[in-house]
Amino acid sequence: MENAKNPRQPDPLRVAFAHHTIVSYHVQAVLSGLTALDLAEKYDPLSRFEIIVEGERTAAHTGVLTVHVQTVTSMAAIYSRLLLEFLGLRSFGKPSTLVNLRSRKDGDIGVEHYKGRDGIPLTMVSPSIVEGFSDPAVVERSWTTVCDFAGQRLAHLTDDNKLNNTDVTPMLRRAFETIPELVSRTFFDRIG
Repeated sequence: MENAKNPRQPDPLRVAFAHHTIVSYHVQAVLSGLTALDLAEKYDPLSRFEIIVEGERTAAHTGVLTVHVQTVTSMAAIYSRLLLEFLGLRSFGKPSTLVNLRSRKDGDIGVEHYKGRDGIPLTMVSPSIVEGFSDPAVVERSWTTVCDFAGQRLAHLTDDNKLNNTDVTPMLRRAFETIPELVSRTFFDRIG
């Protein structure tokens, strides 16, 4: 039996850049998904909208609200999956459950590439982390749903066998509400 090779470690400069820039950017994008869902609840999906850049008099962009909302929530779902995988979590099986990643691919950056303030390397987050939320079963379902949504409905066309053609909006909302908190608790608060 052949030994599994260890994955190629990521570039240290990229790891540092991810800590200071990329992870924060993705968290902000997830929060933008929450804002987009709020807009979808408040306004008719066919409403027209304008983006006006501060200091300008004319709109930089106009469009139909549902196109904007769908685009932003889709990207927020992809970034949610990315952040969960960064922390070492993924969905697996049918029905989907929250599990740890078995391994990283060459060059992947994960939480275990960082040290806490105490100098001890961080480890992948355990699926039991959901117990730290007031509604653990819902949080776990929202995280597996956002992973399945990103993998099935956004990454490629499939028969939607994990999501069963259901409306995932409530689960996306809960994922967008909790994943930024998860990243703060398990990464930013620990590394300073």
